Amino acid sequence: LWVGTSEGLKCFKDGKQLPLFPGFDLANTRVNVITQDNEKQIWFGTENGLYCERNGKLRHYTIKNGLCHDFVKSLFVESDGDLWIGTRGGLSRMRENRFDNISENEGLFNDIIHQILEDENGYLWMSCNKGLFKTTKKKLEDFFDGKIKRVEFVSYNEADGMKSRECVGSYQPAGIKSDNGNLWFPTVKGAIIINPGNIKRNSFPSPVVIESITADGIRYPAFAGKPQETITIPPGVDRLKIEYSALSFQVPKRVRFKTWLIGYEPGWSDEVKRRTVDYTNLDPGRYTFR
Repeated sequence: LWVGTSEGLKCFKDGKQLPLFPGFDLANTRVNVITQDNEKQIWFGTENGLYCERNGKLRHYTIKNGLCHDFVKSLFVESDGDLWIGTRGGLSRMRENRFDNISENEGLFNDIIHQILEDENGYLWMSCNKGLFKTTKKKLEDFFDGKIKRVEFVSYNEADGMKSRECVGSYQPAGIKSDNGNLWFPTVKGAIIINPGNIKRNSFPSPVVIESITADGIRYPAFAGKPQETITIPPGVDRLKIEYSALSFQVPKRVRFKTWLIGYEPGWSDEVKRRTVDYTNLDPGRYTFR
């Protein structure tokens, strides 16, 4: 029986406590999570990295070995043997003793991951202080293989029915998958239950409208649903402001935009919540705003 505590690792057999491994000081290290993989190896997530026990031998992995952060909060073993590691600094996947990492810089919703669970549809669900979020293993695989530069995550909070977005992760397990496939997560305002097969998502892009264009304080009328309309702005304009919106009433706070002024910018911007964009000192020429 392996027991992880805030004051180290304990091991019991037949009611007696056994000595720990020589050469590895786990007596004073906080052990946050313990799991077992398909090969009967025992994994320990601690505040000082990741440990693995097999046949009485202990291995230690840290940032120096490729782990994204040394404070490990959660562990999840896939059926194919991959080990997913949630830390205070991002998400790691261990495959054949090699780590692949993703953080907020590459699209991860939050770097501090309390719990990792998998549903029946191939999604990995993760909890954090800012809510729940999920993505497909396929997207993470494509990112690790260099096929995409960022991974898109779907997040859930009070707008989706949670009483509080703040999930709890001080003790493990900080979430379970029940026999019927439902996912359970603790929050600061009680437990929430998710039926992954009953989540409806609006897959249709919301219609976008250009509400107005303002050039040095002179406001041009809205395009009134005519996206191909062209306006001519006189020379000498220092500041151009474009206001836009999306016609969505489902969860308006969730709407995100990407913009591109063709002829001035090299490509699409990052996703933003704001509904205005400003340009200054544009050269004379013809531009298309998308």
